[in-house]
Amino acid sequence: MAHDSSDWSRHYDEGRGFRPLGAVERDLLARHTPAPEGGRALDVGCGTGELAAHLTTLGYTVDALDFAEGALDRARKEQEGAEGVRWLRLDIERDDLSVLHDGGYDLITLRLAYAFVRDRTRVMHQLAARLRPGGALVVITPVEANTPEARRRIALDEDEIDVLAETWEEVERCDADGLAFLVLRGPGGFFEVVEKRRPQPHAVFGACAVVTDADGRVLLGRSTRGMWELPGGRVETGESAQAAAVRELAEETGLRARCEDAQLLTILHDDRADVVRVSAVVRVTAWSGTPQVSEPHRFTRWEWHDPHDLAGSGRVFAPSASALAAVWPGVLPGLPSVHSYSPCPHADLPPLTGTEPTGAEPAGAGPTGTGLRRKAAPVRTSGIWLPPEQYVATLPKATVYACFFVTDRDDRPIQLRSVRNPALWQWPGGNLDDPGETPWDCALRECMEETGLRIADEPRLLAVHFLPPTGGWTTHKVGFVFDGGQLDQDRIDRIVLDPDEHTEVAVRPLEEWRTRMSPFSFRLLAAVAEARRTGSACYLAQSPPSPGAH
Repeated sequence: MAHDSSDWSRHYDEGRGFRPLGAVERDLLARHTPAPEGGRALDVGCGTGELAAHLTTLGYTVDALDFAEGALDRARKEQEGAEGVRWLRLDIERDDLSVLHDGGYDLITLRLAYAFVRDRTRVMHQLAARLRPGGALVVITPVEANTPEARRRIALDEDEIDVLAETWEEVERCDADGLAFLVLRGPGGFFEVVEKRRPQPHAVFGACAVVTDADGRVLLGRSTRGMWELPGGRVETGESAQAAAVRELAEETGLRARCEDAQLLTILHDDRADVVRVSAVVRVTAWSGTPQVSEPHRFTRWEWHDPHDLAGSGRVFAPSASALAAVWPGVLPGLPSVHSYSPCPHADLPPLTGTEPTGAEPAGAGPTGTGLRRKAAPVRTSGIWLPPEQYVATLPKATVYACFFVTDRDDRPIQLRSVRNPALWQWPGGNLDDPGETPWDCALRECMEETGLRIADEPRLLAVHFLPPTGGWTTHKVGFVFDGGQLDQDRIDRIVLDPDEHTEVAVRPLEEWRTRMSPFSFRLLAAVAEARRTGSACYLAQSPPSPGAH
């Protein structure tokens, strides 16, 4: 059966269709989903429009969508007399859904269409988010037991029906002349950490592959044991974790990747039935191909999942859940604790994308009164829009300091001896400690606290100083060195030191400072003095602490 929109258009242009809407289906719709006042319905995969037209007779205003233009052409002609239907050409899996009704829907239907949806879990989350309070989602589908073997790919087996129903609070199933008629209400969503049978009685070392598509969705497989899993498996003798992840990805999904594009993010280990279980979390940054079920004895399907929806995806294999939480902290709350070892602390983590969950906001509390999910705020990374707090979480962290380079009238640098390290000479300055403070404001404040003087009125930048993490300091440091000008002897004599910070003020020629400072610190001092002399600010990068960073 074709899945391309042009093939489906030819299907309808040639006069073909699907099973007509039966009397039992009509009766079940009337009994289970009567239209409320002002009721609005969404018919997904409307085909020739027979169901959409029928819903208008029940009192609904209907948005009917299909991705095949040939289907919509037939629907407009065959349902010409139906009032209250808006025909929309839309691919429910790939297109922007913002054209749908802002106020949500009381009824959403998928008749003879669900089996053709590839990423079913993600699509169902998107549709569930558009249900009004008390609304229902109805799936009408052939079932494998009632379908000839040659056509079973258009039907669902009982396991697939269980997957469809497992995250809804209320599920009613009826028979409609051999079709399964499912009425789903209360898209509560849940996830449950589940275990497989006891591992072999020794340590087990495995690798799992975290693969995301262009929209930031992560690939998960539905296993034959009824849970979601990342691609992965045991690391074989002589094989690296990265190579194992690439191999398992190809064996299980058909996707191809190079070991050079497999990045070890972290190592997780926990205990399962007295066996040590070690899992390497490998981020695959480039791949080719289309996910397919290569091992049907282990997996029934592969789907792309929005990270925001993971907490509502049902049963998740425990090591996969821990790996997902290591990549996107917070998306799966309440996990059992595991040990984590991160050999690559600045690894290229995929951003958290998609639509935000409504969180604590109850249905009906949104601006439209539907509790619909909000779109991500406009911050962009790698071509994907992210909420600001999530974008910031992907970035390296840094502290900022600001200080003054000060000399006497003879251009001899003035520095202060540190209390904590008597061998360290510093300029007046320090770290920003207020989110609303600028580097210039910080330099003025710190200089006043450490010397009792306001030594400049206008900012003149001499240097920007960058230090990567070093020693026990776990963040980058960025420093701004401003020109504090020349002080006469009277102002130097009026310096009042903070005894908790410094013990001594010293004024010395530049070359004399060389013998009293570390080579790294002196090079910074000399470069800043040269920047003042030339009037050209400089950029400096080094690893040891600088005179102003304290």
